[in-house]
Amino acid sequence: MGMNLTKRSSRHGASILGGAVPALMVFAASVLWGSGGLFVSALEGFGLTNPEMTVVRLVTALLAMSVLLAMRHGGLAHVERADWPRFLLLGTVGSFAFVLLYNYAISITGMATAAVLLYLMPSLVTVWEVMRGREYLTFGRIVSLGLSLLGCSLVSGMWGGGAQLEVVGIIIGLAAALCYSLQNVLQTSLGRRYPTSTVVFYNIALATACAFVYLLITETSLDFLAIYIANPVALVVNIGFGLFDSVLALMLFNAAIKRMPVTQASIIATNEPVAAAVLGAVFLGQALTAFTVAGIACEVAALVLMKLTK
Repeated sequence: MGMNLTKRSSRHGASILGGAVPALMVFAASVLWGSGGLFVSALEGFGLTNPEMTVVRLVTALLAMSVLLAMRHGGLAHVERADWPRFLLLGTVGSFAFVLLYNYAISITGMATAAVLLYLMPSLVTVWEVMRGREYLTFGRIVSLGLSLLGCSLVSGMWGGGAQLEVVGIIIGLAAALCYSLQNVLQTSLGRRYPTSTVVFYNIALATACAFVYLLITETSLDFLAIYIANPVALVVNIGFGLFDSVLALMLFNAAIKRMPVTQASIIATNEPVAAAVLGAVFLGQALTAFTVAGIACEVAALVLMKLTK
């Protein structure tokens, strides 16, 4: 009897640990995404623009994923013809268009409003999953969504007078949130049929192609490459940006949503602005206001409530 109880207790502990691992993976991904501001700040110091550093970041990520695929599968993984439209949507709309629209929203409305609009994403994903019959809308989940959105708005500065309300910017910000939601839904859908590395590779490859086209349209020359030659540190930082913020973060997130509902993962991902605020305070000397601390508390409460409710 005692042995049976021990085995049952051991299985229960393993179950709890197993359930916590995917959540920790998404949390780690959100921290890596939140660290993007540190890389951007450093690269801007070298005189690089957003499209320039984005192309190098994506090329780095693409090369890394190519090596990973070669090691694991001996080459590119096969994709069924019927799934190519979803891969195309993921890379072009879900990833590239999302980044482009989000950056425009920031330039028009400021970071505060853009961040809050972006993190309507968990709500949009939840509505989609409920409509498809894959998730159930419980009271605990509704409260978790509300707390995560409130926490994001507090951290981003909306309640501290940091928001700018512009109709065009809000429309663009909502479009970015829709693209981000599409990215999460497509990653989940494709992740059920393909290995994580395959989904991430084609996502990055298609986004890289779009970024190159955009760069060639918006830039008059490729003179910015001279910056990397003159400052090798800038190249190292940009490579790190690609490896951590793109490859590692996407691999963690995509692996996690194979083992947990995407609605829960999208809520945990709202910790990105919290991570950005904390990392900014630690490494860039940015002040943590009372609103920021309150926002962090809301995000922690949302995570705890989400784990306690099904």
